[in-house]
Amino acid sequence: MVHCQNRSHLTHPLYFSASVFGVSARIDIVRYCANGRMYKGCVKNEVPQVRRIAAATLKALLEYMPLFEEAEALEMFQEFNKDEQDSVRLMSIENLLALKKANVSLPDEAIKEMIKTWAEDKSWRIRYMVAEKICELINIVDKEYFDTALVDYFQKFMKDDETEVRAISVSKVGELLPLLSTEGAHKLLPNLKALSSDSQLHVRRTLLVTCRLAGGKAGDDSSGAECGAGEGELPANREHLADGQQFGGQRDCTGCVGRFE
Repeated sequence: MVHCQNRSHLTHPLYFSASVFGVSARIDIVRYCANGRMYKGCVKNEVPQVRRIAAATLKALLEYMPLFEEAEALEMFQEFNKDEQDSVRLMSIENLLALKKANVSLPDEAIKEMIKTWAEDKSWRIRYMVAEKICELINIVDKEYFDTALVDYFQKFMKDDETEVRAISVSKVGELLPLLSTEGAHKLLPNLKALSSDSQLHVRRTLLVTCRLAGGKAGDDSSGAECGAGEGELPANREHLADGQQFGGQRDCTGCVGRFE
């Protein structure tokens, strides 16, 4: 087998497979090793897929601290976070949450700067992950910050050029709003109303599902009707609906948005 630290055999037909196997076996190995040299060798591996797997594993390896010193864990985290491949940087959000869970010391300002960088990342996948983990990120920053900066970032996600980012943002609204102050929540409502007539059916479907879930928690199942969908007729289940068609004869689903006000 070609060792994952070997940097001279990139053209070997087994190099990638061996590297991936090596880093896939890293958790069992590191349990019995006095150090994590094998894993560390994959942190700067030339193959992006190997670095991605290594980045995805960091949060699991943190459970075995102090096999890794705090400084080492931070160094590896920073390597992944500055990687040129967005598939590697993508793991940084979950790794930050794992570092905080492991009580690794991180300055508040450094955390805020990282969140800002991710929220403005050129890769929509990074922005998507921030939107998806928004409620967990709230728990590691002070209330003033999440009620201002994080809400501002989330507003931008709701207007993002990428459909998937808008859709994941809509899906998080019901979970996010109760955590915000009245002022913070009111900031999001205009964007929510705008999304009710989004050009992409996928986004409107997601909003409808979110509204119906909110209605269900409140014991109110009228949200579907407000959007022209009867009981058991979520647009997501209407395969005959083509993109751009109306919900039950209506152009949008603004009616259900009112339940968040």
